[in-house]
Parts: sequence; structure tokens; C-alpha cells
Amino acid sequence: MITISAKTLIGLVVSQVGVVIDRNLAWRTGEDSIAVMRFATTLIQLLPVGAQTKATDGPDWTVACVLVQAAVTIRTQARAGFGYCERMQWDPTSQRWLIAACASPALAPSTWPGTEVAQRAGWLTWTDA
Repeated sequence: MITISAKTLIGLVVSQVGVVIDRNLAWRTGEDSIAVMRFATTLIQLLPVGAQTKATDGPDWTVACVLVQAAVTIRTQARAGFGYCERMQWDPTSQRWLIAACASPALAPSTWPGTEVAQRAGWLTWTDA
């Protein structure tokens, strides 16, 4: 004979009720809803946490880098830090920086944001203006 505690039984019942409600709502929104539901609980967040200038060539050309903290939640959360660089060129017509039409620069150092390793790699803490 299998013995199940009352707390476990209640947990299983609540979980199954949630599944029934979830599926019922999905079926009411269209045929393809069930197939795309797996993305409904996927969350991807990118947060800029550092920046650096790798190179400049005069006032209208630079290699700008940003260090991003990525958080991906599917069933559990996984986080990583990665650096990304682009060659940027000032466009006097639009008065803004644009990605320059040339080969991609060398990869940025990918470090964990806010660590001593990140500081040694040249990353400055990101602050909103």
C-alpha cells in the first residue's frame, strides 16, 4: 500500500488544477496555442552592466563595447556575463553613432560583471544618464 501525506496530496491536486486551467485557456485562444505555450514561461533578460572603449581613431570613430548580464529563465534561471563590441562611426547628418560598415572587431573580454577580473579587463560600471 502507498501512503501519501495530506500536504503532498493537496500539492498534487493544486498542480493538476493549474494544468487544467492552463490548457483550457490555451485551447480557447486558437489551434496553435498549445504548441507555442512552452515559450510563455521563457524569460530572457539582458541588462547592460559595463562598458569600455577599446580603440579610437579621431573624434568620429571608435570601438565601443558593452558588458551584458544575461538571465534566462525556462524552468530554472541561468545567468552569464558576456562582452560585445562594434566599430562605431559618428554620422554628422543624423547626429548619432552608427555601427560602421567594416569587419567586426576582436571579441570583448567576457567576465562576470562587477568583479576584479572585469575591472582588470577594462570594464567600467554601467550607469544610466
